[in-house]
Amino acid sequence: MESQRLKKISQTVGAAIASHRVRVGLTQEDVAERLGIGNEAISRLERGIVLPSIPRLSELAELFDCRMNELLLTSSDRKTDQAAAIEAHLSGLSPEDRAFVVDQARATAVYLRERANNYFFSTISSPDTPSTGQHKKNTKES
Repeated sequence: MESQRLKKISQTVGAAIASHRVRVGLTQEDVAERLGIGNEAISRLERGIVLPSIPRLSELAELFDCRMNELLLTSSDRKTDQAAAIEAHLSGLSPEDRAFVVDQARATAVYLRERANNYFFSTISSPDTPSTGQHKKNTKES
């Protein structure tokens, strides 16, 4: 389980590195040259094969003109980090656009909670129905 989590973190950090590299208009070769490493090393970072060290992360953040945490926040499953990542996406938006995003996030969260609750309750057998050990998703009848 831990190795799967580490793999996901590596891939997400790698995707963030690639995204920032593209944002600033650099190729993998450009980044490799500026950091004094080989192209394959950058490729392996971006594909999530390896995680960057903290000093390397600092160099990448400087090169991409971003904060180090911007390269890490998207890989975290902590609520506070996820909230900070969303906050970063809100910067530069008008108050009306931010309100729209907040409304969409609220509606999505409500939908997902209801979906999870409906699935949970649909898996519980009613007292009149013998349990077969099989669970079905809740389906609406027409």
